[in-house]
Parts: sequence; C-alpha cells; structure tokens
Amino acid sequence: MKPFNPEKVVPEPRRLLDIDAVRAKLGGDPPPDCSTVYRLVQQNILPPPVKIGARMSRWIESEVDQAIQRRADIRGRKPPPRRDA
Repeated sequence: MKPFNPEKVVPEPRRLLDIDAVRAKLGGDPPPDCSTVYRLVQQNILPPPVKIGARMSRWIESEVDQAIQRRADIRGRKPPPRRDA
C-alpha cells in the first residue's frame, strides 16, 4: 500500500449554480427576483457570476454559501458609530 500523499489529493469539484438555484438558496416565498440577485452582486454582497458563454453565467456554490454565511455572521452586531462631518 502506498503512503498517503497530500499533494495528490483531488480537490472537491466546484458545483456551478444557475440564477434560479441562487435565488432558491437566498430563500423566501417567492424567492428574490433576478434583478435583486444582480443588485446584490453590485453591492458586493454576493460574488459575481462566472461567464460560461456569451449568454450564460453561473455562480460557484461554495462562494454563494460563504456570502450567505458572512451575512449571517454579522447579524446582530452593532454598526460602527457614525462620524458626523
């Protein structure tokens, strides 16, 4: 039996999500519409999609999951004090 070589570990495949799958992950009944997803991308709340073709974009599932977790982690924290100029 060969010894374990961590350099030969095959990384877990990245799962790609279409916009409907991203909407479903965000939840709600009904889920947010497509324009809301793209607005969250513009606001740097969600990661940008990966262009697969001229008219096809997909999101990396692990990145979407991380973005949702970041939002959950900051829930309940007090915002920093405002500085009035």
